[in-house]
Amino acid sequence: ARRNPEGAEDAKHGPKYLNTPETPLFHKGDQLYIPSPRPGATPVLVEGPLDAIAVTLASNGQHIGVAPLGTSFTETQAVHVAAVCREPIIATDADNAGRAAAERDYWLLAALGASPRTARLPEATDPASLLGDGNGRILADALRSSKPTWIGVLQERLDRDPDDFVGALTVIAAAPPEAWPEATTIVADRVDASATLLRVSLAPVVQAWNSNPHQVAAAQTVKRIAQWTPTGETRLRRTHVAPSPASPKDRGELHRSKAAHAVGDRGPTP
Repeated sequence: ARRNPEGAEDAKHGPKYLNTPETPLFHKGDQLYIPSPRPGATPVLVEGPLDAIAVTLASNGQHIGVAPLGTSFTETQAVHVAAVCREPIIATDADNAGRAAAERDYWLLAALGASPRTARLPEATDPASLLGDGNGRILADALRSSKPTWIGVLQERLDRDPDDFVGALTVIAAAPPEAWPEATTIVADRVDASATLLRVSLAPVVQAWNSNPHQVAAAQTVKRIAQWTPTGETRLRRTHVAPSPASPKDRGELHRSKAAHAVGDRGPTP
């Protein structure tokens, strides 16, 4: 819980947040806050419980807010989300910290074979503030018009570091194979390169991703945090990404469909 800012003066000397003690039966990094879960509803990953409630209310239960319990989104939590929906929506706060968190969430989910989408909220807003200000319809419209997250991650990567050619290809490799033609065209237009050359260059990057997506995703997450933090734009914590709890057999099944489309003797399928 968060301390009441209107509380007694002596209470202000205590912690801003007071966490529930963890027990052998409860570990907050393993759990998610989900108000009124409904079968068939699309999970929407947000930053806090009030945002989760706002998403659920604004969409009349067609979307269900999903929030970590006061921590960064963890891989265990990502496993829960990906098991329920292969295309969850990310609706973090519309500021630099929220966008950085959204990219980290993307890599965690993509490493599990999910293809998340992103709801673009008005600048400097979050789901709870939109609903609280009477703009629930704007929130609902943003959820309905969500776009694949890889598009925003790729465009941000090219904007921030146009020379990060391998990084851009890694974003493409993590995207669904059916998105690769569009993705390579985006990069080709930005770096003035041949789309055919990009598709050939993509092959070894796809091989690396399919071989160990969790390791590649962890490296991308650490790299992006290092790029965000020196400017003071965000204070994302460096959270260790543990190996997937899925068995090697499960991971093989998860990525077999990508590998089947990914790499041949002449590179990825156009």
